[in-house]
Amino acid sequence: MTERSAPPEPLEKIVSSAASDLESDNEVLKDALAAGIVAPWLLEVLARNADLELRLLVSRQPHLNDAALEVLLLSDEETVREAARARPLPKAVLDWLERAERGDDLTAPELERLLRHDHGRFLVARHSRSKDQLEALRSSEDWRVRQAVALNVNTSPTTLGALAADSDKDVRIAIAAHSHT
Repeated sequence: MTERSAPPEPLEKIVSSAASDLESDNEVLKDALAAGIVAPWLLEVLARNADLELRLLVSRQPHLNDAALEVLLLSDEETVREAARARPLPKAVLDWLERAERGDDLTAPELERLLRHDHGRFLVARHSRSKDQLEALRSSEDWRVRQAVALNVNTSPTTLGALAADSDKDVRIAIAAHSHT
């Protein structure tokens, strides 16, 4: 994911020192988020806030940067992760879907860019014809990606065997439903 854009130096110090005190200002922050007037660099800080409602508002920001999105996608709170995943698909993912429908293969750099996105990893796992891509995606932290690999008809027997011992029940069910098992 891309690095966050740094705020001006004096503001960085203020935000860093006040990060733990943000809870007292949550209502003001929620109003600012609802109005869409929070700077993109501040969204990463707010994505780490303890207030669930505030983090959900952060996930809906149209100018959310990749660093803040990554914080939300890795949240301990399922509702925050789901809200982050429900965001509109990035242009790279939409372009890839269009190419996948035509049967076009991606170049290595295009694939690398696509795999930086949560939705991109899932879609590559679901639609990929490349056994190497599927092998790499079988170790994804996202159970949906591993499940998509398990359901893909191009997944190798070796990869299917490795996924058969997956910690997630839905992945194991997908293995059992695969036509090659």
